[in-house]
Amino acid sequence: MTNNSEPERTSLDPEILRGLADTIGVALTDDRLAALTPQAEAHFVLLRHLASAADPHTEPAALFQLDQWTKEVHE
Repeated sequence: MTNNSEPERTSLDPEILRGLADTIGVALTDDRLAALTPQAEAHFVLLRHLASAADPHTEPAALFQLDQWTKEVHE
């Protein structure tokens, strides 16, 4: 059985996107943030759709770990 219903598109608070960008060291101008927010909203809809189709009794197909990731600093 598959879930063919489309997840509802919800608006993304631009400040959440700014916070995500800040977390990885990317500063977004207000203009860039305004341009990226609708694009990010569309990607989150796709991720919610994938999450709704996933079997919660199985392991994820991929595991992403950032514990060994380091940000390169240029001074």
